[in-house]
Amino acid sequence: MKRTRPIEKVILLSFFLAIFSLNTLAQKITLTFKNESFEKVLMSIKQQTGLMLVFSEQLVDLNRKVSINEKSIQVEEALVQLLKGTNLSFEIENNKLYLVEKKTDELKVSPSKSKKITGLVTDEKGEPIVGASVVLKGSNTGTITNIDGTFNLETQEQSLITISYVGYKQTYLKVGEMNNYKVVLEEDSRFLDEVVVVGFGTQKKVNLTGAVSVISNKDINERPVTSAAQALQGLDPALNIGINSGKANSGYTIDIRGAASLNGGTPLILVDGVEMELNRLNPNDIESVSILKDASAASVYGTKASSGVVLITTKSGGGSKVNVSYNGRLGVLQNTTSTDYVTTGYDWLRTVDTFWAASNKSGNYTKYTAADYAELWMRRGDSSENPTLPWAVTQSDGSYKYYGNFDWYGYFFKRSRTQQEHNVSIRGGNDKVKYFVSSRYFGSEGIMNIQNDPYDTYSIRSKVDVNITKWLRYHNNISYFYGKAWWPGMTNPQYIFSGVTYGAAPYIPALNPDGTIVHQNPNSNQTADVAGGYNLMLTYGKNSNTEIENEITIKNGIDIDILKGLALHSSYSYTFAGLFNQNRYTIAPYSTKVGVITWTPDDPSAKFRNELNESNRSTYKQSFETYADYIQTWNSSHNFKTMAGMQYDTRYYHQNKITANGMLSEDLNDFNLAAPTLYQVSGGKSRYKTLGFFGRLNYDYEGRYLVEISGRADGSSRFWKKNRWAFFPSASFGWRTSEEKFFKSMSSWWNNAKLRFSIGSLGNQQVSDYLFIDEIDTKQSNPSYTLDGTNPLAYSQESAPVASNLTWEKVTTYDVGVDLGFFNRINITADYYIRNTTDIMVAGASLPAVYGASVPKQNAADIRTNGWEIGITYHDNFKLRGSKFTYNIRANIGDYTTKVTRFDNETGKIGDHYVGETLGELWGWRTDGLFRSDEEAQTYASTVDLTYLQKYIADAKPPYTGWMAGDLKYLDLDGDNKLSLGSSTISNPGDRTVIGNILPRYSYSFGGDISYNGIDFSVLFQGVGKRDWYPGAGQSNLFWGSYCRPHNTFLSQQMIDNMWSEDNPDAYFPRPRGYAAYSGNYSHNAVLTAINDRYLQNVAYLRLKNLTLGYTLPINKYIERLRVYITGENIFYWSPMKKYNKYIDPEQAVSGVSAYADDKNQGIGSGEVYNFSKVFSVGIDITL
Repeated sequence: MKRTRPIEKVILLSFFLAIFSLNTLAQKITLTFKNESFEKVLMSIKQQTGLMLVFSEQLVDLNRKVSINEKSIQVEEALVQLLKGTNLSFEIENNKLYLVEKKTDELKVSPSKSKKITGLVTDEKGEPIVGASVVLKGSNTGTITNIDGTFNLETQEQSLITISYVGYKQTYLKVGEMNNYKVVLEEDSRFLDEVVVVGFGTQKKVNLTGAVSVISNKDINERPVTSAAQALQGLDPALNIGINSGKANSGYTIDIRGAASLNGGTPLILVDGVEMELNRLNPNDIESVSILKDASAASVYGTKASSGVVLITTKSGGGSKVNVSYNGRLGVLQNTTSTDYVTTGYDWLRTVDTFWAASNKSGNYTKYTAADYAELWMRRGDSSENPTLPWAVTQSDGSYKYYGNFDWYGYFFKRSRTQQEHNVSIRGGNDKVKYFVSSRYFGSEGIMNIQNDPYDTYSIRSKVDVNITKWLRYHNNISYFYGKAWWPGMTNPQYIFSGVTYGAAPYIPALNPDGTIVHQNPNSNQTADVAGGYNLMLTYGKNSNTEIENEITIKNGIDIDILKGLALHSSYSYTFAGLFNQNRYTIAPYSTKVGVITWTPDDPSAKFRNELNESNRSTYKQSFETYADYIQTWNSSHNFKTMAGMQYDTRYYHQNKITANGMLSEDLNDFNLAAPTLYQVSGGKSRYKTLGFFGRLNYDYEGRYLVEISGRADGSSRFWKKNRWAFFPSASFGWRTSEEKFFKSMSSWWNNAKLRFSIGSLGNQQVSDYLFIDEIDTKQSNPSYTLDGTNPLAYSQESAPVASNLTWEKVTTYDVGVDLGFFNRINITADYYIRNTTDIMVAGASLPAVYGASVPKQNAADIRTNGWEIGITYHDNFKLRGSKFTYNIRANIGDYTTKVTRFDNETGKIGDHYVGETLGELWGWRTDGLFRSDEEAQTYASTVDLTYLQKYIADAKPPYTGWMAGDLKYLDLDGDNKLSLGSSTISNPGDRTVIGNILPRYSYSFGGDISYNGIDFSVLFQGVGKRDWYPGAGQSNLFWGSYCRPHNTFLSQQMIDNMWSEDNPDAYFPRPRGYAAYSGNYSHNAVLTAINDRYLQNVAYLRLKNLTLGYTLPINKYIERLRVYITGENIFYWSPMKKYNKYIDPEQAVSGVSAYADDKNQGIGSGEVYNFSKVFSVGIDITL
């Protein structure tokens, strides 16, 4: 029977023979125990071999006393001694040690006459098994089966032969008088019985019909990350997680297979069945993660699951002894990007002068003379101040002139900072009670240097499971999170990372010689404050911000076994989350002359003001759910499982905020120290409720034909009563073709094949709590009018009208998938899906201006998402120099696009959504390189009217006025000899066209792990294959440098080297023109702020996400496990953008960019955010 081509047989057999040839020595261990429990001896074997122990506590007497004294013994021999006189046997397979009940007569082999035997090894269906291991028990003598499943072996009568193969139960052959044997290996149900957590229950993985993927704890635990969001990023191609910034307590964005609505929306995240943010969860507590991707898999969660579901199960108690574990690490953080900026005052100033002169300014950036430049040149090589050549020189009028080489980045920010994490857990139990308690401390220095911005968190979790009776069980789950962040400067720390990018020239130091702060530079022709005023704010150090988060969740549940196969499950959870913020602003002193101190004005609308803000936000969540499930099998072929229940959720939110001005102390933050009449108080509250009834029916025939039907009826207080309820059904089907008779001929190498199809719908209620209610704002005022001559006129204003027929957005998903397995080693999963979202709530048709209000939202838009995902894993093991070498390889990739299929935009206005739009598309200008000569530029400008894009070119001072060599050449696409926007519609877009897309394409990851002789190694790569970003949003100093603002703080040599000049006509960047990439009013008609294809950046990347190397040391009877490890996170990245800019991380560039906003200028960004970090850590993991 032909299964593979001859050449494939030769290659396959050669591979197995090469592996088997390495199996020459059995691993030796040391066991010295006297009258110790069998459990302690097993733990010692586990630590010395790395084997995972698998057994039933009802079968194995762990308290049995044993004695053994062997300094160097093979594992198999040791186990034979330890199990002598018991009814137990053992199997070692796939790095697991199974203790099982004896199923064969394992008699002592008596010496006998040597003989040669032959045999055939098949599976239960009679198919030959290629590469099965055939070994004389207790020796190194053995072979493997060939391509026909046969083997030859020299042995003796009464010998015991071990036959094993991955995915099958190990078995034994007693050699008798016969010379030819047939051995049938039984498929190992342990692999088939792997269960996956799904909505309100579990299912066997082989029986899944929906699109569900699983992430194991070994991919998450012990990673040097702040939160579970960072740990999950990149592990599944459908799970798109974006970290907002490099700040330790940064938020995140998350979606599954893209956003399901034009209004955005996030997946439902459940931790042990309770809603929780990923940044509140200790990643080391995670046992497994299930991602429910399609409507069929998520249907029982109803309206909250329209964007998918992430089910996280945390670790539980168990075992017959108490285990205390500690895992701790110390780490060092550094930026993922370069910080090698120009810090030489002379070089910086000469470059800035070049840009300044080629702008609408006059002269040089400074008022410096040739003598001043000579002073700067004299200090050009001084990286620190030389007392004989000071960086600040006092003039006759008491003012200062500066000649420094100051490293402003190193002054504001730390290039290296520390991080630490400590985890302690206790696990134990018996047949009545099981418990798990864990705690974590995480602390990290921030990037701020003058005053650091630390972040500290503490978390605790406890899980208790009690078997009260044989039919009644009780569960308790408590979690607590506390986080505290402190930072200097503005309430929004992102302002700092933008503000310091201009006006802090390297020739200016932060402090004057007398210690006063440099805030203004009278020698400059630019009136901007030094570093946008942040040098004064951060150096003075009185501005402070504190954020404290508290969250506690308590969940109690019971399980009742009513009848055989019928059980009732009920639970109640309560969550309280508190958020406290305190923000203090002060005025600050600075000096421009010796002995003269100036204070900034106290301006309530400016960054320098004497103000104290405090806010408290409290959120209360309650959830009650109860459901029953029933399992029944008829005639050993028909398997039924049904589940039905209800769920009630309510959330209440309350906030108070108070602002006080005129504080009497800049150090004491107390409202009693505020001026008595300068208070502002505000607040708000909100509440919503949902009630749902759900059910699911599963049926399979002999594990071959699979059907699942489910549905949920949901009601939400966020809609009018008449539209409050809706029912959303789903169905899925599976066919395990590998269980069919016609598949038998391929089963020896193709061990699993399953086809899946699902269809289902969900409702989306991720809208405001009071969407259908008209509101009246009573806090409006108009300072242009007054009734008493002092106070502005106060008035009330009604909100825009609300459509009376608003109802649910509906998400319908179609999914076709296949699960394949080869050689019991290779597993492949692939899915293709279509997701239709209809009745999206958006502004309806435009109304006349006389309407007097904004357009009401209506169910007036539809979108369609098409996508695919492929995942592959490979696992195997072999013996290398007597020890087992285990390795796993995995990779996945996915992609999707979303198109608008209905939207009320009759004119086709660009900037609004329109039918046929691909979400994320970026409209811009086509270019044809840089002008090669002044003559070419002027000839083109005389032929094509370039007026629209000549800002900062037409108004540049001579001799830089007008288009010149090195300027960017924009193309006249519509041929009307004029660059224009046309009517800014799809039918008449002028000279713009779609040039890119800001959504990620081809999300992927790949990696693997190995373990050998106590050594473990793992690696993970993660990336995005295509994503576009345009550096803009009014400014992007880190990309454009002096093209944006001539006096850019962080000037990069990389930009200077790639800047056009007569000697470098093929440069990437155009000729120097100050402000060419800047627009104070955020318009996009300057020569470089206009989005164009030349400077559109491909921020695709491949990131070495994690690399870990560990070693588990030999242990004694007191220590069950002792592992030391080194690990790195975000170690390195490759990106096309790096060729011209190594200062902006690709993920940093797109932070905050949205494809779903109505304003398409959201497709660009500055990249000026809290820097992303790479982390290098050393840690230890101990279990007692």
